Amino acid sequence: MHQTTIKKYLLWIIIICFSTVINAQQDRIDSLQQLLKETESTETRIDAFNQLSMILRRSYPDSALKYSQMAKKAAMEADDSLRLAASHKNIGNVHYIKNELDIAIKHFEIAMNIFKRKDDTLGLAKIYNNLGVINRIKGNYLKTLQYYQKSLEKRKLLDDEEGMGKTYNNIGNLYFSMNNLDLALEYYQKSLETRKKYNDSLGIGGCYNNMGLIHIEKTQYDSAITKLEKALTIYKNYNDRQGIAHCNSSIGLAYMNLNQYKTASRYFVRALKIYEDLGSKLNIARTLIGIAETYNNQKQYEKAIELATRGMEIAVEAEIIEQEKNAYLQLAIAFEGQSKTQKALQFYKKFIKVKDSLFSIEKMREIESIEKKYQIENQKLHIDNLENDNKLKRVQLKQIRSQQIFTIIAFLIAIGFIIFLLATRKKLKKKNFTIYEQNKKITKQKNEIENHRNHLEEIVQERTKDLWYAKEKAEESDRLKSAFLANMSHEIRTPMNAIVGFTELLNYTSPTEEEEKTYRKLIEQNSNLLLHLIDDIIDIAKIEASELKVQFKETNINEIIDDAIEVFNKRKKQLEKDHLTQLENTNA
Repeated sequence: MHQTTIKKYLLWIIIICFSTVINAQQDRIDSLQQLLKETESTETRIDAFNQLSMILRRSYPDSALKYSQMAKKAAMEADDSLRLAASHKNIGNVHYIKNELDIAIKHFEIAMNIFKRKDDTLGLAKIYNNLGVINRIKGNYLKTLQYYQKSLEKRKLLDDEEGMGKTYNNIGNLYFSMNNLDLALEYYQKSLETRKKYNDSLGIGGCYNNMGLIHIEKTQYDSAITKLEKALTIYKNYNDRQGIAHCNSSIGLAYMNLNQYKTASRYFVRALKIYEDLGSKLNIARTLIGIAETYNNQKQYEKAIELATRGMEIAVEAEIIEQEKNAYLQLAIAFEGQSKTQKALQFYKKFIKVKDSLFSIEKMREIESIEKKYQIENQKLHIDNLENDNKLKRVQLKQIRSQQIFTIIAFLIAIGFIIFLLATRKKLKKKNFTIYEQNKKITKQKNEIENHRNHLEEIVQERTKDLWYAKEKAEESDRLKSAFLANMSHEIRTPMNAIVGFTELLNYTSPTEEEEKTYRKLIEQNSNLLLHLIDDIIDIAKIEASELKVQFKETNINEIIDDAIEVFNKRKKQLEKDHLTQLENTNA
């Protein structure tokens, strides 16, 4: 009971989704038709005609043809070349669906010439793709692959990954026709991944249908039916009659291989009705031949001959080489089943002749050569992309290292500044104490003056002398502190200039590996110099506090001087003052 309820809910969900998609498509058609009634803009009308043609072509090709011809007429009157090319492309697509291949080629070539004159890369990519489809149906496999690869080249220039997914699917169809199932499946999988990325539902349905056919050829019938039913559900949701017919035909083929001929015939007949309504000669011929095969498997040879003959006549008339070949094979099997060996041999010979024309050794070699060339170019492009990624990562790593160095330097400067503030505070405190002591002395002297008023002049002279001495000492102390601060500022700035300068050289120039190594070494040396300078400041503070313990050790004066010269030479180069030279001492 619970499972029944769940099934009912699922059925309602499917119906709702189906209705939503159909309504959305119908709303789009209605809005375009309303736009045609309201707008006076020629460009808008042409675009609306072309969009209606694209929407209706798979389910209502006659209506689609009418709209695309109206677009063509309006574009010619407006002398709008690109919209004229688009209308020719849409007319070609409708004739392709109706299997009027030569007419389709004519319109595609007109569109192609216009796109070439206008240098429209996307338009050319689409036309090359469509010409590839037509040539595959006509059995020109070498030209088919050449057109598909031209289409891929144009789409790569535009970075049109979504369009490349469509061409991948068509290349898969080509290799399927050549019975190279593994390569066909590889291209179908690439197409499926791309179409899922861009939420192309109809394209996903097409990939599932084609992959289902691969599974049929590999006798994996359960997998085939699962994928085909997924595709059928998608096509039903969009009321895509051509897609629905394709899936019914493919499912019929799966059941035929499972020897369930009645079930297979039901699916084939459903597909045939839609194809006949659409006027699609290719698919009518293919389905008639499929039904003929089911009758052959059931040894109903008369019916098989009747249907295969109809399929053959349509295929020959429309120049559908692949289906012509299949019709000859079914006729040969049927006549052989009736023991009419002469007729059977006649059709077997036709079958072999057409098959050999499709799969000549020379053609196969050319196709393999083109495919290998394409794969090599793809691999080269992949390698170039990896190299570019590695270069970008190296640049990013350099930037990260530079940022780390700058952060460390900033941290050291902050510590140095804090230490400097502490030392200055200690000095000020000591200075205040000195002033306090001096004030105390002055007060004492004042008291003495009061006590020795009788000896005022003598005492005044003596005390004035002491005060002048104290004043001179205080001013000297103040001058020394100012000089110390100025000197410390200069000393801190010297290594800082080197650190900042070489950091900028690392960040904003492209040094060689040797130069980069030198710059990093200099940054490290000056960072150590700055650290030693801070240590010296601390030592000075300790000296004033009488807390410093002197340590004697050997020092390499030449090395210190060489380092200093190297720093100043780099700074001289950075400041573009190479004309400055070093003075040499000479003996008089």
